[in-house]
Amino acid sequence: MARARALLRVFIAVKVDEPSLVARVRQLQEDLTRVGLKAKLVEPENLHITLRFV
Repeated sequence: MARARALLRVFIAVKVDEPSLVARVRQLQEDLTRVGLKAKLVEPENLHITLRFV
């Protein structure tokens, strides 16, 4: 039986830790979830801006 290969996501990013921005993104995520968005959202403590995928 073949084994599934693990997906390794490598990227260069800048961490976003400005409290007011994190709070706004958290609110936006809650709003999107409430209206039925089907997506995997990043946890607020892992919020970042991806600059480049490697």
